[in-house]
Amino acid sequence: MRTGSSQKKASPIRNHCQLSHLLVLSSCELGVRLERIVRVGTHREQGNLPRRLHYHYYGNKNESVFRKHIGGAVLAQVDPNDPRLPTWLAQDTPTTAEIEGRVSEILRSRFRFRCIGVDDVNERLALEECLIGALSGCTYCGPSANWLGKFAKDEKIRLSGLWNSQHTDSLLHLKDANWFTRFQEAVEGTKTDRDDKTNNSSVVAMSWDPINERIRRCQNLPDRQARLDCLTGLYEETNDGNAAYVLGQEFERQNTLGKALDYYIAAQKKLPLPQWKQKAAEAIRRVESKLGQHGSLETAEKTETPEVLVVVCCTEKKIWNEVSYPPGRFYVPAMFAYRGPQFQRWMTEDRFVAGKIAEGFRWVILSAKYGFIEPSHPIGAYDVAFEDKNGQPLNGPMSEETLRAQATEQPRQWEDGFETKLSDIKKVVLYGNCRRKYAEYVMRIFGNKVFSWSEFLENLPE
Repeated sequence: MRTGSSQKKASPIRNHCQLSHLLVLSSCELGVRLERIVRVGTHREQGNLPRRLHYHYYGNKNESVFRKHIGGAVLAQVDPNDPRLPTWLAQDTPTTAEIEGRVSEILRSRFRFRCIGVDDVNERLALEECLIGALSGCTYCGPSANWLGKFAKDEKIRLSGLWNSQHTDSLLHLKDANWFTRFQEAVEGTKTDRDDKTNNSSVVAMSWDPINERIRRCQNLPDRQARLDCLTGLYEETNDGNAAYVLGQEFERQNTLGKALDYYIAAQKKLPLPQWKQKAAEAIRRVESKLGQHGSLETAEKTETPEVLVVVCCTEKKIWNEVSYPPGRFYVPAMFAYRGPQFQRWMTEDRFVAGKIAEGFRWVILSAKYGFIEPSHPIGAYDVAFEDKNGQPLNGPMSEETLRAQATEQPRQWEDGFETKLSDIKKVVLYGNCRRKYAEYVMRIFGNKVFSWSEFLENLPE
């Protein structure tokens, strides 16, 4: 594939990405062993990609919305109420040299790009939409806990794990059965202009050593205490800065803020690269701010459990009713599978309302086949219900006993790394008008901590 370097002048961009291409950007994240795709883009006008790339790497926030998103996240990470944010995020307003410099540093040190030749403009646009939709719904390729995009002002960036604000909820990749085959053909058909080592020579090398491999294995352990024991042992053995940083992340997720602060301070001293030292410094400020809000370590560490869990019921209408695929041919993240009007209202409107009332809330889907599942949990086509029109179980639904065990005995690890049991969350909100049996199960399992959606909305800020 044609590649480009982010630290050379504009000419290499033109050499690598002429004519008509689909652009895929990847990025490295601290504490994550592999790069992941973080943005997909293309262009309508033939031959326009070199200019767009130049704007991304060497332009300003008025010329590149990508730079605008990154700069906004840089500001919000330090202070979500930074008075410079409204001006920065507006189009054709004065820019800030300090933030532009920081954005350029991030792009040139953490990002690399690949250009994939696709001559037909409509095909480019279709493949762009399919890639963004597929990556946004991907269970296994989401961002790390320290991803800068979590501070982006655009909700779609934060939810999708991509620096994209369009097509993140697209279902085209599910409806177009042949898109990935065409994408593979485009990749294979794109000629390589130079050896991959030359292409990547000016990008920070990903020299992941055995320590980082061991960090990854520790992070993949299912139990949080096992992760802590593994990472602590590794740090004591190696005195490695990255191990210290990841330990800080793990303790911060568990709201053990005193220990998190200690390890972030150690990481700042031991990490070799300036950008990683800066990341550790940002983590130190973040934890110190949390400690200041709580007033003490003791108070902070008592507030680790999320306040609100929203339960959204599954719907009879599913994506398989819209897409002519053989049943069971593919699995879809649950949040994209259910297509009933109430569920769609939750996805497009009300989950954002919930975020205004309870920042950091969690939500699950109640499925008669799968039980309480996370939004990204992959599911296949099915026709199971707790009760049919005659009030009888349909096709062997999950029992109340199993649902109760899911809620009270199974720890859940959320996308931000936080781990808790559903029954430990203080308030449970039953969204919308669930069918009778679904609502009964929720009420019996969670008891008097259950509130209706209308009761929850009474807390909506003016």
